[in-house]
Amino acid sequence: MSRYELLSLLVAAIAIVISLVSLSRTYRLARRQLELQEEQAVLSRLQHKALEEEQEQKRRADVRVSLALAGGTQKFIFENVGLGAARNVEFGFLGANRPVLAAQFGALFPIQRLRPGEQVSLAAVLTMETPPVFDGIISWDDEFGRRQEQKCKITR
Repeated sequence: MSRYELLSLLVAAIAIVISLVSLSRTYRLARRQLELQEEQAVLSRLQHKALEEEQEQKRRADVRVSLALAGGTQKFIFENVGLGAARNVEFGFLGANRPVLAAQFGALFPIQRLRPGEQVSLAAVLTMETPPVFDGIISWDDEFGRRQEQKCKITR
C-alpha cells in the first residue's frame, strides 16, 4: 500500500468513527426526546383532568341546614352555599325527635330546585324537652344528575 492509500484509509476510518459517535448521540437524544414527550403527554392529561374537576367543583351544589332565630321564632334554614343548583332536595331527621309540623314538612319537601345562595325556611317546634342537638340527613341531585347525601348535626 502506498502512503496515499494508507492516508486515505486512515481518514476514512476517522470519518467512520466520527459518524458512529454522531449516530449514537443522535439516537440517545431522539430517545430522550420521546421520553420527554411521553411525560409531557401524561402531565397534559393530568392537567386536563384537574381542570375538568375544578370546573365540576364550580358547578357543584352544597346544601346546608341550620337552626336560626328569625322573626321571633326558631326556623330550620336550608341554604345552598355551593355554586351550582340543587334539585330534589330532601331532609330527614335521624332518631325519634322531629321538631317540625308534619304538614309543613310534607308541603316543603322535596324542594324542587334550590339555586346558589337561595334559602328556604321551615318553622321549628321546640319545647323544653327538645334536645339541644338534632341529627339529620340531607340529600339532593346535583347538576350532573348525581345524588349527593350529607349527614348533619343541627344545634340550638
